Amino acid sequence: MNHSAKRFEALDSWRGICACLIVFHHMSFGHLQSFFLVQNAHTAVDFFFVLSGFVIAYSYQEKIIKGFSLRDFIFLRVGRIYPLHMLMLFFFVLLELSKLLVPAGEAMFTNESKNIETFINNVLLIQGLGMFDVLSWNGPSWSISAEFYTYLFYGMALFVFRQKLWIPALLTMIAAPVALIVSGHTVMDMTYNGGFFRCVYGFSGGVLCYYLMKFLPKDLSGLKFPHALETASLTLILLFIAFASNNLFSYLTPYVFMFAVLVFSYEAGCISKFLKQRAFLFIGMLSYSIYMTHSFLQFCFSKALLLFESKTGVNLFDTVLVHGYAQPSFLYGPWWGNALDLALFAVVLVFSYGTYRLVEKPANTWFRDYAQLGPPILSKDKAAAF
Repeated sequence: MNHSAKRFEALDSWRGICACLIVFHHMSFGHLQSFFLVQNAHTAVDFFFVLSGFVIAYSYQEKIIKGFSLRDFIFLRVGRIYPLHMLMLFFFVLLELSKLLVPAGEAMFTNESKNIETFINNVLLIQGLGMFDVLSWNGPSWSISAEFYTYLFYGMALFVFRQKLWIPALLTMIAAPVALIVSGHTVMDMTYNGGFFRCVYGFSGGVLCYYLMKFLPKDLSGLKFPHALETASLTLILLFIAFASNNLFSYLTPYVFMFAVLVFSYEAGCISKFLKQRAFLFIGMLSYSIYMTHSFLQFCFSKALLLFESKTGVNLFDTVLVHGYAQPSFLYGPWWGNALDLALFAVVLVFSYGTYRLVEKPANTWFRDYAQLGPPILSKDKAAAF
């Protein structure tokens, strides 16, 4: 199969799976909360960064070198991420304004993470650049902020280095883990406090994948080992997340995902075939909406539970410490917690499908049509990775 004509559907499905793991990482009450993939789902963000670097380079690198303007490139990136980001920010602001309905309630816009200054930062997409020592408003949007300015960084670097962009990308892959460790971070789980550098690191790995693809065979389907390669890649990811995601070895995460992106870009093995089933492609299609909406739904759910407990006197949750952080623990046991997880996930899917159909897809289509570009390279109706 010719790389230039293909869509990376298996990778899109992987992105959807990663988005779902992050959802359960933030709001699981059943058996999944003790599953190592859910506990360590913060590493999924690094997969997003690597995949984004790969897809952006694949989609735009030759176009930009041949004259596609940086202005139009950034215009398309804004169209990809900004409309849904602003919608969710608007929803969070509405929740903040709802304090007007509570007599003698908490004053509006006075919370450390929800005030006028952090709101302006979110509008400007700079909340992931270390301006504040807290996640603000829609917490997961820190990665969107980091990625947007990584787009700028990539576009400007491409105009300088052209076809030799692999040189600074390689240097970044070598220097970034050393620099981050020296800066005092013991685990690569930076968000507002170094998330931009984490993003540049992973994104550079994705750009290198694009260059490596040029030197690799165009097709693996006639060989005997694509199934073994995919199995080896998946095994490596599972072992790495289980044993290396919460220590200094976590700084090798982009390298692990680079291998996975390269292997699954061929879509030649049995795992890829499984991932191209309609259910996985559907999750992949909604991945950006899932990622951007779940925190709002989690917040609404938490407030609803507090209201229920205050009105009825029935306690549903206790607070326990998990890895040093306070987490709600469902008092009625993990089996009922599993049912609650499924119900919450169903709500996230339905809500995300709505935001995809009503906001994400129309906005993305309008921006692409305005720029007169061709179809996306990921799954159907899907544009480049976030």
